[in-house]
Amino acid sequence: MQEQDSIILVYDISGKVISNKLRKDIDKKGDIIKTVIILVINNQNKIFVTKLPDSPFNEKWASSAAGMVRKDEKIIDAAKRTLQRELNLLKNPVFLSEKFYDFNILKRLMSVLYIKTGDLPKINPDDVRDSKWMTFNEIEKNIDSFIPTFRVAFEIIKDKTKFR
Repeated sequence: MQEQDSIILVYDISGKVISNKLRKDIDKKGDIIKTVIILVINNQNKIFVTKLPDSPFNEKWASSAAGMVRKDEKIIDAAKRTLQRELNLLKNPVFLSEKFYDFNILKRLMSVLYIKTGDLPKINPDDVRDSKWMTFNEIEKNIDSFIPTFRVAFEIIKDKTKFR
């Protein structure tokens, strides 16, 4: 369950903090917020993908886990918190990249991280509607069935790691 009274910073397109809001007051389409996108990779180099319960991309596949970075929270701590809440995984994610992205319907200051694990995720149904493991080839063949934030994270992980 999300903590609706957490304070989230809101940014402008240059990355400057312009305000803060309670999580429950964030306009997910209009506000530029800092997020963590985490890909979980198993020992067979498959990526755990999910479908979100309440999303403008309802039928599209998404990253293993994703969350908002709270005020005064480090990116790595936000990623750990998100992994534990959404997938019940207690792991140290590896940071790959942070950059501003404009996806037209939403804008994000997005950090991409990953974990490599033999542990099986235990999904939280409040955060995940459906899930499965996919190979890199399966993802590439079906890339149109993924949300834009996943597509960016997938390209980053292919560029910055040797997983395939």
